[in-house]
Amino acid sequence: MGLMMRWMPCALAALALGAARVDAWNEAAEVLMAADGKLTGMVVGNSVPINNGTWNRCEPHSMTFTRRNAPYVSLHFARFKLMDGDTMTLENSNGTERREIKPAPGVTVFSTERINGPTAVVRFTPAGCQRANQPLPADFGFEITALEYTYEQTVRKEDVCGANNQNEAAVCFKNRDGVSADVYRKSMAVARLIQSSQGPQTACTGWLLGSEGHLVTNQHCIKNAADANRTNFEFMVQSPQCDKSCRQIGDCRQFGTVESIGADFVHADEKLDFAIVKLRKKPCVLKGKYGFLSLRRQEPRVKEPIYLVHHPSGGGKAIATTQDIDNVDDDPTTGDSGTTQAVVAEVNDENNLGDFWTSYFADTERGSSGTPVLSMESHHVIAVHSNGACKNSGAPSHLIIKNLQENKVELPADAFA
Repeated sequence: MGLMMRWMPCALAALALGAARVDAWNEAAEVLMAADGKLTGMVVGNSVPINNGTWNRCEPHSMTFTRRNAPYVSLHFARFKLMDGDTMTLENSNGTERREIKPAPGVTVFSTERINGPTAVVRFTPAGCQRANQPLPADFGFEITALEYTYEQTVRKEDVCGANNQNEAAVCFKNRDGVSADVYRKSMAVARLIQSSQGPQTACTGWLLGSEGHLVTNQHCIKNAADANRTNFEFMVQSPQCDKSCRQIGDCRQFGTVESIGADFVHADEKLDFAIVKLRKKPCVLKGKYGFLSLRRQEPRVKEPIYLVHHPSGGGKAIATTQDIDNVDDDPTTGDSGTTQAVVAEVNDENNLGDFWTSYFADTERGSSGTPVLSMESHHVIAVHSNGACKNSGAPSHLIIKNLQENKVELPADAFA
């Protein structure tokens, strides 16, 4: 059975928050297993409820929300219905950062972009509703139900294999001697995913698949349409310098762009732990700015050179092209004896989640879920990173393609190579 392929043309007032428990960064926040024993995304923040964040009148209005010491904050809307011409903005306390709140058409439940904390000021400016020559709709107005915030510290060593962390800022590879320019060029298609659910916030990694705005991540990051709708997709969130900045959740947000607030759910598979959504942005815009990646039909090969592009710890984009030499003996506890090119360690590898995994010693961290594992030779995706305790593991591309065939998922031809 062949994949169903198609081509689409490219034309086309201060408010005090009630006391709430704040989790410091602790063991509960570190684990990547939910209470039911299944994988989950990296927990990077939480939220506190707002009980009087509703406004239904055609009058200017502002509200201010603060979470002490929060480095980044956002707001969750349970209802949003304005008239054409009405505007709403989200600002920090001194007004130096301002974002228009404008979800995609038809979207009424969502979380805003994050701004620098600890304060969020929302301002409503009516215009269209004042010009209306008929009664306002019964559902006119908005309801803010939660102030979301990120934790202060997030960096933790999880799946770093060996004595040193081999992840480097993505920009380090822009003009690196001895490394193909395609490594950096392909990294542009990788995004940071921040999901809010009026409770814990989670961070994952995702990447553009093909030229029509589809994005791949893990099923444990996006399980269904509700998850897709409450996820924001941030591109080019990375340090402008080849340094060790941007290591915390939310860092370098000012250098990136939220290209889609929520997405349309397409398909997911729990066993292979992958999910596909379609971003709410014109595909031609995404393709033109970031390019895209393709799944390789050919199976991964042992010792095949690879690299990973991801958002470790929910921070800025990083690339891992090397692994510790000592890991060639499958013992991550040995000493530091230098690095070598990262390669596929095993295929059809077995762990407690299955016996089909492609494994490798390239470093990942919490927040790397959904990372593309790319061939250093062809720059095609050969696996989608899912889990790890050194070795790290991902579902191989040929099994993902087979699953897409069996489920008749429509994707453009350039999603495959």
